[in-house]
Amino acid sequence: MDEIRSFTRNDVPAVAALFQKIFRRGSQQVPESLKGYLAHLYFENPWYDGTLSSLVYEENGRIGGFVGALPFPFLVNGTQIRSVIAGNLMTDADIKNPFAAVRMLKQLFAGPQDATFTDTATDKARRIWEGLGSATIPTYSLQWLRILRPSRFMASTLVGSAGGLSPLEPLVRPISGSVDWLSRQIPKSPLRLEKSELEARELTPEILLDGIREFSRKHILVPDYTVQSLTWLLAEAAQKREYGVPRGLALFDKTGKFAGWYIYYPNSGKNGQVLQCVGRPNTIGNVLAHLFEDALQQGSLALVGRFEPKMAKELSEKLCIIVQRGSFVQAISRNPTVMEAIYSGNAFFTRMEGEWWTRLQGDKFT
Repeated sequence: MDEIRSFTRNDVPAVAALFQKIFRRGSQQVPESLKGYLAHLYFENPWYDGTLSSLVYEENGRIGGFVGALPFPFLVNGTQIRSVIAGNLMTDADIKNPFAAVRMLKQLFAGPQDATFTDTATDKARRIWEGLGSATIPTYSLQWLRILRPSRFMASTLVGSAGGLSPLEPLVRPISGSVDWLSRQIPKSPLRLEKSELEARELTPEILLDGIREFSRKHILVPDYTVQSLTWLLAEAAQKREYGVPRGLALFDKTGKFAGWYIYYPNSGKNGQVLQCVGRPNTIGNVLAHLFEDALQQGSLALVGRFEPKMAKELSEKLCIIVQRGSFVQAISRNPTVMEAIYSGNAFFTRMEGEWWTRLQGDKFT
């Protein structure tokens, strides 16, 4: 006998073991921190709603599948809708039903929410989502890459792709660092970063909330945060230490007008990861310039962020490379306005409005 039912706290150990088996194959032991995190994320988040539940697939009394569902409020033209951020779709290879993942997603989509999104679908998951009527969102599925230290970046990439070069890294690092420094001193070098005239201040949840509300006015689909929910989300994102300690700065022009902000993980000596970068149409170029300069000072070799359609011109001017790296944004909704908004790029949809920021995406549990 098999069934698909709501995920409960009693299921946490079994789901943690399944997660460890599928996504963390290097170790058989299930860390207690992973169990605690699953319970905290899905049952203690500020949007918790028992009617919008994650699902488990149970076969002969054993849990062999899971799909996470994190309630997340959005506004569509000022009216709140119920939505779910789905993720961590997984099934045990030992289960007998080959359609367990399809059945779980189908049941999740049939829930009471108005829309279901994910920003971390693999190519295999994408095909399942599309088969059930979801749309792949091409623009939000792209990422931008801005290389800050080309020689170090190339050396690091070579070392990472060829383990035999690892002993040479200490020798290559100072040479490549010197080449990068010299290349930035040439006046007309494309590697020379332009200076931003914006003034940086601490980005508090209150400033961030005001900024999101002000800067998203022309978007159709926007997140419906409160100070409390933003405080919780930022604190959770700060626990994702695989990329280092995140930095958040609010930026103001010479007159004191709010120009934009960014939140990112510098990840010194590696590629930094941008959680959110926002600016006005006439200031986003300066916001990006400030971000790149700050990331360089923090030791980032390059920066990676989610592509934003409204920033395409500025990203191109700043020599960013647009790539698709195997992670797709999916959306399905009964409300055609939701689909129109996100498909046309009229959605305020950054890495914060998904599950990328959670520790389940790439972080380590010990």
